[in-house]
Amino acid sequence: VAGAEAWDVMSARHLKLVRASAFKPRKPGQPSLFSEPGFITEFSALTGAPFTGGNDAKFLVNGPASFSQREQLIKNAKKSIYFLTWAVYDDETGRWALDLLAAKRREGIDVKVMVDGKVSADHGKKTLPLFSQAGIDVIRFQDDSRKYDGIHCKAMIVDGEIAIAGGMNLGDEYSHMGTGSKWRDTDVLVTGPALAQFNAMFSGYWNEQVKAHSLPFSTVPAAAGPADAAGNSRVSVVHQTPGRESYVLLGILKAIYGASTRINIENAYLVMMPALKTALLDALARGAEVNIFTNSAESAGEPVLSAQILKSLPDMLAAGAHVYLRQGSTLHSKFLTIDGVFCNIGSFNMHPRSIRYEREMVVNILDRQKTGELDDIFQNDIAEARKITSPDQLNLQSHSKNNLIQKYFFNQL
Repeated sequence: VAGAEAWDVMSARHLKLVRASAFKPRKPGQPSLFSEPGFITEFSALTGAPFTGGNDAKFLVNGPASFSQREQLIKNAKKSIYFLTWAVYDDETGRWALDLLAAKRREGIDVKVMVDGKVSADHGKKTLPLFSQAGIDVIRFQDDSRKYDGIHCKAMIVDGEIAIAGGMNLGDEYSHMGTGSKWRDTDVLVTGPALAQFNAMFSGYWNEQVKAHSLPFSTVPAAAGPADAAGNSRVSVVHQTPGRESYVLLGILKAIYGASTRINIENAYLVMMPALKTALLDALARGAEVNIFTNSAESAGEPVLSAQILKSLPDMLAAGAHVYLRQGSTLHSKFLTIDGVFCNIGSFNMHPRSIRYEREMVVNILDRQKTGELDDIFQNDIAEARKITSPDQLNLQSHSKNNLIQKYFFNQL
């Protein structure tokens, strides 16, 4: 990326920021730093989003769980339905969304959908025009100052009071409708005061596009969200824009340095970035357990990308990490847990493209019960995975093509 901060410079700067703490990293047997209010304050300052209390979070494992919940929320919407999504597909799920949203629009509900502009040239060519014909406001995201950038966030916000976020787009692979492949993915449903941060995120993206391109759509006020408590979770919503500070990545790095006992990573496309690698190696060196679950070459189905995923793993294995590879259909889930007390989940793939080109988001959750639920989901996933105990099992091919990809196309991975 022309003019972009070099990876080694960015990594050194990020590591300096996350290590500039009043709290030294702790070893196993010591309380997690996420038990320290001061550390949580540091985390919030670094990510640009304070935690709000009184929220509830419900994890939605795979498409049937998420899309049945979405359907219920859409049908019960009273004021507004706002979608941020990478893509709407020309398939059964796309038509499902069209039928539901068009019906709500006929009731007078405000329905707005933002998709990635470049992706919409392939996905949604037939369906998105029908959204517009039904009176749904559709924005195809584009940033004229950064023509290669896209929006990869996924969130559905209903009435400004309830949201679903995570990894799922509006397509059959995610919903498990239709007869094609059925991907492994995870969403989270959030209620409570943290909806103010969801609302601010959507209104910021939407209003920016309306104004930048003089679009004939109404702007969206950043609604305050519900004042009443819905549960016991502290939640923050973090999003980042390429070319600006990488708040999502900073939060992940800070969380890793806050771990004393255990780090569980479930991420679809883990292409190790320098700062992330250093943070994980530091955690392993102080005795923390690191468990990584990502795609295999077979489940990823993209040889160029999967080769770089697998190349990220030998150093982790050598340092003592436990590595698991997906068997069967593609893993698309993206979450992290720390010490059984903190977790995050969202759209962020742990690969360079999420820093260089994509607008991304995560939901951070401080709650022992909810993190325990996500840890149980992780355990169920790795129980069906292949555990890698030796680099030989990765079938790495160190040929010139892979090296050229690593050298010249790292930002695109």
